[in-house]
Amino acid sequence: MHDYEFDFQRTCFCLPEATQRVHIIVRQDVIVSVVRTSDGQPATSSYTVWPRVDELFLDVQRRLEQHIDRLDVSYDPTFGYPRSIVADIALMMADDEYALTAGNLRRLQ
Repeated sequence: MHDYEFDFQRTCFCLPEATQRVHIIVRQDVIVSVVRTSDGQPATSSYTVWPRVDELFLDVQRRLEQHIDRLDVSYDPTFGYPRSIVADIALMMADDEYALTAGNLRRLQ
């Protein structure tokens, strides 16, 4: 799928701008729009990089290769993309945990 839209949210010890729930539109594998779902306004990219769905798979792969202490992933039953990624790099380290959630994936024409 090269043209699609989905909702995304990051949970981490990050700036609030990086943790807001957003709606991402991708055309020809390029993100063309990221808006906050709270008010429909453009989301800032000054403090974070918003992912495409393929980058969610890359995040899982990267963490598997790193052998982090905790990685829980759940996949969408229809499209198979990661709907939830919960990672803790080192259990005894503070503030290295994060969660990524994605949903409402829809193919665009």
